Amino acid sequence: MNTILKHLCGVGLTSNHVYGIHTSAPIAAWAKAKTPRRFLEYNRKIFPPQAIGEDPRPAFVCHQKTNFKYSPKKLWYIASFVRGMTVDEAIKQLSFVNKKGAVFVKEAIQEAQELAVKNHNVEYKSNLWVAESFANKGMLIKGIRRHARGRMGEVRYMYSHYFVRLEEGKPPKDYYKRNELTPQEQLDSWLEQMRKRKIGVPKGYVHMKGGDRGAESFANKGMMIKGIRRHARGRMGEVRYMYSHYFVRLEEGKPPKDYYKRNELTPQEQLDSWLEQMRKRKIVNSY
Repeated sequence: MNTILKHLCGVGLTSNHVYGIHTSAPIAAWAKAKTPRRFLEYNRKIFPPQAIGEDPRPAFVCHQKTNFKYSPKKLWYIASFVRGMTVDEAIKQLSFVNKKGAVFVKEAIQEAQELAVKNHNVEYKSNLWVAESFANKGMLIKGIRRHARGRMGEVRYMYSHYFVRLEEGKPPKDYYKRNELTPQEQLDSWLEQMRKRKIGVPKGYVHMKGGDRGAESFANKGMMIKGIRRHARGRMGEVRYMYSHYFVRLEEGKPPKDYYKRNELTPQEQLDSWLEQMRKRKIVNSY
């Protein structure tokens, strides 16, 4: 009875694919690669000869570390940290980063450093800097997580890929090219912009060359931007972002005593005017 069960189980578990000389290659051709291969193809790229007087093309090496157990979101911060550093400085800094992903990044940089000297004719292994450093999502394994009352949930085990490209030479001073000018050049550029600026006057404003009111200071409505504001139960409302114009005109000299000209008379003249009004009034008999 046991022998019959063994034969039955053996028949059920046997695969239809027969691996051999003539069948392994077609099966492997249809199999999906689990590791990226395009990044390493840059190492096999052949460049044309350089012209006389042209700047020498620096040597570089591309390397990757694939499918290691770490979150790609966490690895991105470490990969961004070493960009633009020399190899020695990057290894030194990663030695003091208290994160699991820093170990993988450090190992990948050291492996790329060895490949540069061994396969890419780099003379000094310390004369390299991190030209590219980025992370990507690797394979994803889904599992089952048990919850209360017999329910089942999903747990995801994330894997990551790390890519690095080392280049021969010294790193640039400003890797991200946020500001290519020196501090003195920045100051000179700012001063030049301040000298060339023009005060623009919006439409509808008229220059006054005098008048009874003297100097002026007033505001006006500017542009308005409408946006969306979320309310309860999925409803949408409107929000308005208001902008304003401000106008001012200065005059040489002393300001007037009564700018709005509410009362141009002196206190004595005001009293005399009031008494004159009281004398001229008429008493109307209401009977």
